[in-house]
Amino acid sequence: MKVTIAIPTISFGRLYLLKKEVESIHAGTYKDVHIVIVVDGNFALYEAITREISGPKISVLLNEKQSYWVASVNRVWKEFDSDYYVYASDDIIFPSNCIRYAVATIQECFPDDFGLISLTRRRKAGFGLFSHVWADYFPDRQVLCPDYIQHGADREITQFAYGIGKYDVLLKKGYRVEHFKIEHDETWNLVDSIAHKGPEIRHERRKKGYLWGDDFNLITK
Repeated sequence: MKVTIAIPTISFGRLYLLKKEVESIHAGTYKDVHIVIVVDGNFALYEAITREISGPKISVLLNEKQSYWVASVNRVWKEFDSDYYVYASDDIIFPSNCIRYAVATIQECFPDDFGLISLTRRRKAGFGLFSHVWADYFPDRQVLCPDYIQHGADREITQFAYGIGKYDVLLKKGYRVEHFKIEHDETWNLVDSIAHKGPEIRHERRKKGYLWGDDFNLITK
């Protein structure tokens, strides 16, 4: 069962963490993994990554224009066929049994493969795993609502999954991803400049009664 992991990245300041993240995935016990790094509008970074991070199970994509996290991960589901998918960020580490345990968890909890597994204990699945069945349910495989730019889409998809009883988390300590939240580097500054838009979009969608998954309405159209 192939697992495709989408990792968007935007600036050189996270390159050292991205390398460690890729190393942690390769060191894991689950080997049928394809890593897709999406470089968001930074051609120099794209060139550096293609030089410094390579392998038969690694693809590096370039967004010609800066599109941010939601569009970057949604791109991966549309362009790559896989049994399972993981959406991540460029500042996390995967424990050795994380992916194996996540796949086993979704197969045990949702035998129909229709569900979402958070790779943390939080009810906001900032990092998650789902199957191709889940991806196919969403229009044009846009699992994360395209109204959002960076923040908010993970919260809304979690609300949908939890509401229909199709959400679970990795409970075992040592199996969940480790998140190194770094403030005031270039990536943080870029994201912080648009951070206010997530709550604004969420408020507008809730006011209209929209929930991505229950419906596929967009406030941007």
